[in-house]
Amino acid sequence: WLGEVTSNGNGGYVFVHEDYAYVGESDFAAIYDVSDLSMITEVARMDLVGDLDTVTPIGNLAVLSVDDKAELDKATAIAPARTTPDENPPVALWSWPRDGATGLAVTSRFGISMNEMVDVKSAFDGSVRLYETDVAPEFGRVDGVFSVQENIVNFWPEAPLKPGTSYTLELPAGGLLDYSGNALAVPFKATFKTAGAAQ
Repeated sequence: WLGEVTSNGNGGYVFVHEDYAYVGESDFAAIYDVSDLSMITEVARMDLVGDLDTVTPIGNLAVLSVDDKAELDKATAIAPARTTPDENPPVALWSWPRDGATGLAVTSRFGISMNEMVDVKSAFDGSVRLYETDVAPEFGRVDGVFSVQENIVNFWPEAPLKPGTSYTLELPAGGLLDYSGNALAVPFKATFKTAGAAQ
């Protein structure tokens, strides 16, 4: 257990942007500093008439959305969340499977959690790569499908992987972008090995 905060809200959707959690609390929206999970602090509170369940961070802005009982033509609003433009690159936080995992099913799928939302259009075979570890990326690349949902980038191979083989999941620097156009600055790599005997 790391920590908690009592907001007196009713709870809605939560989105994370860097060290901040954006929470729709039904009666209001709040931004919390979560850089230290043992000391979560509310840093901003916003209001919009209606059931304010969603506040979405996009760069230095917060997009507030009401899904019920809004005033006519006022169900969405954009508010500044920070006073300076977002110039921070996205950061890969962790992957699933974890780096060093062994015994993976040859039908495994892969996911990487980021510290902020990722521009969907920036996920492609040059920015998210899975390849055989002992082969150059351009020759050992695994074809697959990419998807992005908010802070999570997923990759699933089009065909089963080879058994007993090491693979590297890589996000090269300059590939993935956040919604402000900032590119990944620190590359990310994780290596895995599938179950079974190599063929």
